[in-house]
Amino acid sequence: MSKILIIEDEKILRETLTDILEISGYIVVQARDGEEGIEVFTKTTPDLIICDINMPKMDGFEVFKILEALITESEFPPFIFLSSKTEPKSIREGMNLGAVDYITKPYSVPELLKVIDLRLEKRKKLQTALINDERERMSQELHNGVQSLILAAGMGIRTVVSRLDEMPKKEQDLLKNSVQLLNQAISETRSVSHNLIPDLIKTHGLENYLNLIFLTIRSSTEIKIDLNINIKEEELIQPQLKIDICRLVQEMINNTLKHAKAKTISIKLVKVNREITLDFQDDGIGFNSNKSTEGIGLQSLRKKVSQLDGKITLDSHPKKGTRIMILIKEL
Repeated sequence: MSKILIIEDEKILRETLTDILEISGYIVVQARDGEEGIEVFTKTTPDLIICDINMPKMDGFEVFKILEALITESEFPPFIFLSSKTEPKSIREGMNLGAVDYITKPYSVPELLKVIDLRLEKRKKLQTALINDERERMSQELHNGVQSLILAAGMGIRTVVSRLDEMPKKEQDLLKNSVQLLNQAISETRSVSHNLIPDLIKTHGLENYLNLIFLTIRSSTEIKIDLNINIKEEELIQPQLKIDICRLVQEMINNTLKHAKAKTISIKLVKVNREITLDFQDDGIGFNSNKSTEGIGLQSLRKKVSQLDGKITLDSHPKKGTRIMILIKEL
């Protein structure tokens, strides 16, 4: 059952509107002016707001602006202005602010209920779309964050599984390490599922997290990885950008493990002023970057960089490896 907040200074109009909405099946909370409206909103989180424009202390436009500053765009409820004003200027001002509708007094009850129903239905569809987007994002987080660990573990296990009967101690240790990697992958899956970001990035920082990823790969493959981070942790970007950088690195490592047949990987991370440069190189089989059609891995990487408003350049040649440069500006 949807909850509606009415902000109206005229008692009779406020209570009449409340009766109409409650009879129509809505939960209604009231506020006598703008200041009280903001207070009631923070305590009740309504699904829709009907707000008069002309009120003492604080008019409807001011209420809208304050709530807009307090609430994220995705959580902002439909906002309907209610006023006796009919001048185009007033209507235009309300719409320019971002109100979804404007109803003038005296209003038609069927018209009012139709508008409310329409706005709530649109909000429901928007919330559903946001939930689906979040599910897709989580799926990508799980895929990208865990895949490098699982790939490394799988490579280690495949190395020794064909020689179980003659397994020396070194390979037994390799198998044990690979099993530990799989357990770690499961642990990170749980972490991402519940917290959306790996705990190590939050508690230990970007460099320690990347080093952990590289250690797991080194323990089960012969690939040499060189990591060079020329950024102090205390000056290192917003938390979400740290996660985004980790995901970019993991995506590139995954692509290298799958396709490049590389022996060495070099990663350099530098920050100059507010520009972050990620330089990734491998000595794998390479390809003709000027002619070849990019695979799903590179397409996915380009999409992630684009979502960060970053720039990516790629240089690869057959038998000469691949170099990827990514530039991201910190906001």
